[in-house]
Amino acid sequence: MQGVVSRGTLRASLQVDRADVFVIAVPTPFGNDHVPDASYVMEAATNVAAELIDIDEALESCGMMITLTDHDMFKSIPLDERAGKVVYDTRGIWPDQPDNRQAVTDLRRVS
Repeated sequence: MQGVVSRGTLRASLQVDRADVFVIAVPTPFGNDHVPDASYVMEAATNVAAELIDIDEALESCGMMITLTDHDMFKSIPLDERAGKVVYDTRGIWPDQPDNRQAVTDLRRVS
């Protein structure tokens, strides 16, 4: 933490600036239907005035995809749109996804 703060790549502010990434940590409890309640995420995003983007823009700009839910929208993303990205499929929704465990291991080692 001290390193990123001293380099100026992480800072706290009362004014929200445009950013590529906002890190939020909120609970996502599961409802009776076993679907995560994302209302805390939406509330946090609203409170920081983050500009949420649609799935197409997110796919174009991301280098890594981590699936935490098996939502139909994610299931419908074809292999060619996942190509060239590090994909960590925690739900097994993409059986056609090539194995990239080494890339994920490398990322863990760096972070």
